[in-house]
Amino acid sequence: MLEAVPQSAASVAQCAPSLCAKLLSIEYIDLAERALDTIAKLSVEQGAAVLKAGGLNSVLAFIDFFPLALQRSAVQVLYTHLPFHL
Repeated sequence: MLEAVPQSAASVAQCAPSLCAKLLSIEYIDLAERALDTIAKLSVEQGAAVLKAGGLNSVLAFIDFFPLALQRSAVQVLYTHLPFHL
């Protein structure tokens, strides 16, 4: 949805807590991968919402279980949030 309608980022940001919760309770790796990918894309437009939802902890919790491409996405999320900490 974020790729098809970039203006929807504000609406999707309301789902950030749910996406972060899915990353912390991995039942299906495919769902966790999609959640991580969505959080990575969402963090570019709505970084504050992802940060407020606990995105950093969620992204780092099980980073070693994801394939290398998704690990790169996780690092991109961290890089996106770095200016908030400086």
